[in-house]
Amino acid sequence: MAKEGQKTHQRWFLFSVFGAVGLMTLLMVLASAFGVKYFTYPDEVRNVFTIIALVFSTSVVFVEFISPFFVKSSTFYTAFLALGVLWMAVFSKDGYLLIIKRMNLAENLVEPLHYIWTILFIFGYGGFTQAMFLHVCHDFPVSMGAVGKKATLFYSIIAFAVGIGLTFLHLSSVAVLFFVVLTLFWMLTFNYAIIRANRWNAIYTLTYLLSIFISAAAMVDTISFDTRGRVNGSLLTSIYIIMACLAFFTVYLIFSIVSARNSVDKEIYKQRLHVMQSNVLRNQISSHFFFNTLNVIKASYHESTELGDRALDLLSQYYRSTTEAGDTYLVPLTKEIDLITSYLELYNLRAEKPFRILFNIEEYEYQVPYFSLQPLLENAIRYSGVNEMEEGYIQIDSTKEDDHYVLVFKDNGKGFNPSEIKSRSVGLRNVESRLRLLLGASMKIDSKVGEGTKITLLIPVDQEHHGGNVA
Repeated sequence: MAKEGQKTHQRWFLFSVFGAVGLMTLLMVLASAFGVKYFTYPDEVRNVFTIIALVFSTSVVFVEFISPFFVKSSTFYTAFLALGVLWMAVFSKDGYLLIIKRMNLAENLVEPLHYIWTILFIFGYGGFTQAMFLHVCHDFPVSMGAVGKKATLFYSIIAFAVGIGLTFLHLSSVAVLFFVVLTLFWMLTFNYAIIRANRWNAIYTLTYLLSIFISAAAMVDTISFDTRGRVNGSLLTSIYIIMACLAFFTVYLIFSIVSARNSVDKEIYKQRLHVMQSNVLRNQISSHFFFNTLNVIKASYHESTELGDRALDLLSQYYRSTTEAGDTYLVPLTKEIDLITSYLELYNLRAEKPFRILFNIEEYEYQVPYFSLQPLLENAIRYSGVNEMEEGYIQIDSTKEDDHYVLVFKDNGKGFNPSEIKSRSVGLRNVESRLRLLLGASMKIDSKVGEGTKITLLIPVDQEHHGGNVA
């Protein structure tokens, strides 16, 4: 409840900033249009803010371009995002006044250069929007919803071409307005998906703020360019760019704090893992399950020696697997599949309505926490009731999508209410905790009464960074 309240505060903060930026920009435009001289400052003040914006954005670009070489979770998407901010700082109206006006150019060069400068500025903003889409698609994959990353990228590239085309037609304000509307449309679409998935966090809030500040800077600056200063956007553009850079710096601070906290959590988790693993292993073979299986083996020998031998082999194979964990935190997916296959065969020996496991394994060259799949199978039996169906089955799919392995555990049982079951199921909570701490993975449970259950695990491809090399 506290976490949900925190996310609600983040959303209200975001919308408040959005409103404040919009109101500030609107007042500036209206005041300038009606000749109100509300900005009374010397050129030196404007130049100081311009230089600060240039220094800040240059620093951000430097950090973003070197961070992928030192931080494996970092990508070049944010580097190009920062490059777009720096580009806009250079080719803004403030940058123009700082650089070009001091060059004393011939009169016949001023107008063409003014036009080229405007095109370069809008090109920078268009590039920023493209980098923003790629960044959100990569770092917040849940935001894609039903649209999909490829469709988002395809539409944004077309939009980029349209916006640049409008600029060459001397419709720069229309081009920027087009980009702004497009950016806000996509961000609102992303917001809807992220809110539904309950994945809103501080990093996403700052990402959205970044898009607001830069979009406002683009709109103000272009109007100022097109109206030859009648609508005065000078200084305000640099302020917005500085605020965008501060958003970058805040992300760095939050990332450092979270990384340090995760490191401490991992160390504590590893220290306690041996004890926890022993408890988990002991719980896997409950006395009830063990003695029932012995009774099944005894009854199987009465039917035939072959059937009894098979039941005994299965119990031996399963029990051997549970004692081989040792110091292993992660195992290949194939080993976990072998384990639950043995468990299922043992279960079906005594089941009134045996069920099957269907495999659709396209990707198997990755690791999962030891004994992480059996609780999902037990969940299908205990809560989803797959063992009560006439032709019950569990289907396991393993695929790769972008930078994640997707492992899906789906059954045709009677289903349940996830919010009620997850709070009672220690096994599911343990699996989710181990996935998060060891692999940086996430687990999502979809289940409806009468429609079966689907559990989706999203496991990063870059497992080494998240602890996948632990053994």
